[in-house]
Amino acid sequence: MTRINSKTKERTLLICIVITAIAMVFEIYYGFYTNCLVLFSDGIHMLSHVFSLFVSYLGFYLLRKTKSEKYGKWAAFINSFSLVIFSIPLLIEAYYRFSNPESIKLFYTFVIGLIGLFVNLVCAFLLNKSGLEDLNSKSAYLHMLGDLLTSFSIIISVGIIYFLNWKWIDPFLTIVLCFFMVYWGIDLALKTYKSTKLNPL
Repeated sequence: MTRINSKTKERTLLICIVITAIAMVFEIYYGFYTNCLVLFSDGIHMLSHVFSLFVSYLGFYLLRKTKSEKYGKWAAFINSFSLVIFSIPLLIEAYYRFSNPESIKLFYTFVIGLIGLFVNLVCAFLLNKSGLEDLNSKSAYLHMLGDLLTSFSIIISVGIIYFLNWKWIDPFLTIVLCFFMVYWGIDLALKTYKSTKLNPL
């Protein structure tokens, strides 16, 4: 990886960090306000993405300063575990919601879901354009794809609840999303471990 390419990735990640952090605040707030678990889940996942994007940024910064690719690989390894860790409390809440379905403010949920979808599409485009040839870039991109799936889930759940009144679809889609996040996290961790040939423990 060239020095110039590393700086380009740093700049792209900083832009995505700022955009995602702003969207995260809105989604967490309106997740509480609308009582929509999948919207709140999207906000929490955005929090994990802000963390992962910063870790990836730090990995590229250290790569540029030291010329050692181990920092980028360790950044990818940390991000893979954050995908799993941030899913655990959402799975617990989703399990509770199946037994205790709650009403959702659909209009606000739909609007914020559309905003989140736009933000995630922009960030995913920027990250993809900057290149996904290394595990560090791929880890950040996978986090963004996870959030993109959540945004779609929000819009779908609003439509289903509005037309069919299936309130259980909110926790169900949250569980589906968490399944993908855990799968991607474990898969990325294994690939990173094999590429480093180091024992992470």
